[in-house]
Amino acid sequence: MEKQKYFTIRADIKNSSKNKKYEELNDLVGKTNQTLSKIINNNKAIISFKVRFGDEIFAVYDNLHDGIEAYQILLYHALSMEIPLYIGCGYGTLEKITNDEHLINGESIWFATDAIESIKDILGKYNEKLNIKTDVRIKFNISSDNKKNRNVQNIFYVISDKIAKRTEQQHRAVNLIKENKQLENYQLYDILEGNINYQNTDKEKEEKRIKFTKYLQRAEYYFVNDLIKTLIYLIKGE
Repeated sequence: MEKQKYFTIRADIKNSSKNKKYEELNDLVGKTNQTLSKIINNNKAIISFKVRFGDEIFAVYDNLHDGIEAYQILLYHALSMEIPLYIGCGYGTLEKITNDEHLINGESIWFATDAIESIKDILGKYNEKLNIKTDVRIKFNISSDNKKNRNVQNIFYVISDKIAKRTEQQHRAVNLIKENKQLENYQLYDILEGNINYQNTDKEKEEKRIKFTKYLQRAEYYFVNDLIKTLIYLIKGE
């Protein structure tokens, strides 16, 4: 039986040792965990986002889907807060499983570490740099063999690039549909616009449903979801 694999996220602020942006790190972690608590059961995380070693963001998830979800939310908040990040992700086994961010260890951690170190050394490659203004750089490793990482990295980049190009309202619409799976799209539109109406006519419901759907389409929400399914299939064959 194949060993269980885990998703690790490591992120550093660019020049954090020089800029001493520790308060920004804590704010970013707080906002990311707050959003995630509404979207997925954070208890599934081996380690929810924490500041490690004073200048690094760190998290470990026990399944690939939740890990990618957590990565998306971290990326969203980093971009909205205009925090330049190096983000390295790894997917692999763990030798020591603990909720202590200093003691947990294994290839998932090593792959994430290799990923983040490589993007600190290489500048401007198309599949690493996401946003000129915010200067977010990303990499995702599932192996020590770069050839095996290449296709995974390319899809991961496209997903990230689509997220980076969303407007603030598009981000909010995507988060709303993830946070409120029990609500209809016309209700989500009311929340998005901050104008709750409990007595919508059928015509109003349809008009609002269409408007909210347009936010999702412009955010390429459904396309990104399909890309994530493709990425998971490529990695796990499921």
